[in-house]
Amino acid sequence: MKAVIEIEMDNDAFMHPDTSLELSRVLARMGDDIERMQINDVGHYTTVTDLNGNTVGRLDIVEDEHVDTYNEENLT
Repeated sequence: MKAVIEIEMDNDAFMHPDTSLELSRVLARMGDDIERMQINDVGHYTTVTDLNGNTVGRLDIVEDEHVDTYNEENLT
């Protein structure tokens, strides 16, 4: 199995010079959610929001051979 993460970075929360700070915050929040919600098996997933409250990312646990990418409609 593997974890697939996709984060959309084309909104105001990721504008320069704060791009790396917001990405770090989003990833840290996702890590906290993974631990708190015990995202650890195929089919488990979590989403994450940016500083402005917009859903910008998703992590899915999938089988090794199954990898999809997501667009904005699939993040919620």
